[in-house]
Amino acid sequence: MLRYIVNDLINVLRYLPYGILAGILMGLIMYAVNSRRVHRGKKAIPVAAVTSFVMYLAVLLAITYFSREGSAVKTLDLKLFSTWGINNRNNAYVVENVLLFVPFGFTLAWAVKGARKFFPHLFLCFAVSLTVEFMQLVTGRGVFQIDDILTNVAGGFAGYVLFRCVLSEEKTGRRRVRLVYLILAALLIVAAILGVFAFSSDSPQQSFDLSVSVSRFLVDKADRWLGIWLDPQEKEIVLRFANPVVRKLAHASEYGALAVILGFCMQLLKKNRAKVVNCLYAVTGCFLIAMTDECLQMFVFDRVGRMADVLVDLCGAIAGACLYLFLSELIEFLAGKD
Repeated sequence: MLRYIVNDLINVLRYLPYGILAGILMGLIMYAVNSRRVHRGKKAIPVAAVTSFVMYLAVLLAITYFSREGSAVKTLDLKLFSTWGINNRNNAYVVENVLLFVPFGFTLAWAVKGARKFFPHLFLCFAVSLTVEFMQLVTGRGVFQIDDILTNVAGGFAGYVLFRCVLSEEKTGRRRVRLVYLILAALLIVAAILGVFAFSSDSPQQSFDLSVSVSRFLVDKADRWLGIWLDPQEKEIVLRFANPVVRKLAHASEYGALAVILGFCMQLLKKNRAKVVNCLYAVTGCFLIAMTDECLQMFVFDRVGRMADVLVDLCGAIAGACLYLFLSELIEFLAGKD
């Protein structure tokens, strides 16, 4: 059972970019809103709490809904404890449903003041889980199960208890808040690095098939949009050139997102440090991770480690570091800082 849980948790890391994108957008919006609130003499909204909640909500929706294909068959399971005890695979699903809502429960209580009370918090966890199950039932993207709602609420309760243990006081000291931020930043870095390794550990054939399907989708969309109307043979020729480009861009985008995360985490560690130095640290960290990844592919993942891939990853990291620099300056501008 433990092997199933570990493999599924690694696969969940693939949806982290959706959360990062949602978090960046929400962070920009929150800083803009807070700049206006402070200008009018109102209290600023806690940006980190709301951003963390939106990030995990985006990942939650990607896991439970958008990652699944729709079906015309609607399945409803109202029998309690029907998923436990069948086999290790089903038992792993039960445990994963609990773990899925632990971060949700923590970030919900952190971001929403009304959810810091016990019964309102459980009701919101129940409402969100029920909504997800109902969406899965209507669209055929899953099975409506009472067990899922029960385990999700249990996970939300565990997250609530964790929040009460870490941030129980309304007026938390700066050192305590900083410690929480550093822990969350460390967890985000670890998750991003594991996500890179998880993506690279795919079998060569699986990775090739995925890039071909993405390339074919992009070529078809570009063909229709431009009105060229290529015949099948001409599309295959274009795919031969587009597929390697898509594969390299996928590598570069991974390390670009990782560089953005490392840049902001470095800024959190020391606010007075020059942002250019944070960029340097982020690029250096990405380079070391890329080298480690290629070495693991040679000896562990039954793939071929290439120095060319390291250079592609390094280019993506440099682009990500520049994006971090731009976003950091933009956030400070929206917050009204000089």
